[in-house]
Amino acid sequence: MKACKCGSFAINNDPAKLLCDVCYAYECGRRDGYYQRSNLKNIFDMSCDIDLVSVNNKYCNRSYTLTKEYRAYKEMMSSLAAFHNRGKDASQGRIYFDATVYTRIDTDNTIKPTFDALEKIVYKNDSQIDDIHFHREKKVNERERIEIKVYEVDDEIKK
Repeated sequence: MKACKCGSFAINNDPAKLLCDVCYAYECGRRDGYYQRSNLKNIFDMSCDIDLVSVNNKYCNRSYTLTKEYRAYKEMMSSLAAFHNRGKDASQGRIYFDATVYTRIDTDNTIKPTFDALEKIVYKNDSQIDDIHFHREKKVNERERIEIKVYEVDDEIKK
């Protein structure tokens, strides 16, 4: 078992993402980045029951016309995000994105539509997203659900 920088041994052994259960430090082995909760400023928090859409259903007939399903999802998520983010400007800093989806759709197919829906509301552009923690849980009550937390990373504290 690997020890955290705080000295505890309560660390998740996933080599890509190590999360300490004691100090909640997040360590990303891909870039050797290291975030602690004090580095992350929660800028957005939202949970909603919504029928998730796959990026595979983005365009009609191999053209660049968005499908009705994709447009409806993006408009609904954008409206909900605008409601939850009212009174705040879109972040211009680096972003840590954390989401849980309750669905049977592949998680990799639900990421991009969600990023697109939150763009210009929570953050200026999805290119600001440095780290993504996106995972799937089993559906509850036969409804699809998404829980999103977006954090702005304080670069001055980042080690």
